Amino acid sequence: MDNNKNCQDESCKIPASGNMNIALLNDIISVANLQRLRLKVFGKLGCEKCEFVKKYLQGKIEFDYYDISEVEGLTEAAVWDAIDIPAIILEKDGDAIARWSDSKK
Repeated sequence: MDNNKNCQDESCKIPASGNMNIALLNDIISVANLQRLRLKVFGKLGCEKCEFVKKYLQGKIEFDYYDISEVEGLTEAAVWDAIDIPAIILEKDGDAIARWSDSKK
């Protein structure tokens, strides 16, 4: 998927990555703040990488966290096509602007 499909200018050009590292998370935070985008984060209990992402983002930016082991989280993940976790989606006006996941593909 093209991470920049709905980007109105060049300010949200961040490379997709299969590795949720601190540099990538900082870039995502910067873009979300600059563009006033909402962050949706998908993970589940017992997923170490999911907990890392969740804890790293806490206090740095507001975000919605969805636990896919719960019905509400799984439903939201299905709506947003967040299959691989952890997954982060930048959302604006109901559209996914960009997305990243820790896919091993």
